[in-house]
Amino acid sequence: AWLPDPVRGPARRGRRAIDPRVALLTHRERQVLALLGRGLSNAALGDELGIAAGTVKTHVERILHKLQVGDRTQAAVFASQHGLAA
Repeated sequence: AWLPDPVRGPARRGRRAIDPRVALLTHRERQVLALLGRGLSNAALGDELGIAAGTVKTHVERILHKLQVGDRTQAAVFASQHGLAA
């Protein structure tokens, strides 16, 4: 009988393991990250999410720090590669 690996957890068929940095993000940060790939401004992202542009800026800064990426483009690529893009 198959048993899950206690280190890696249960096998995921056809899916790669979730990057541990994703777990550092809040729900709202994940929402912002998902939308970054659209190339929208902070104001447009804020309109979409019903929050202020300044709040979006804060979320983006925290996302970049938590994901250890240098800019919005790299964050958008990360989102796309990890199935988080909207």
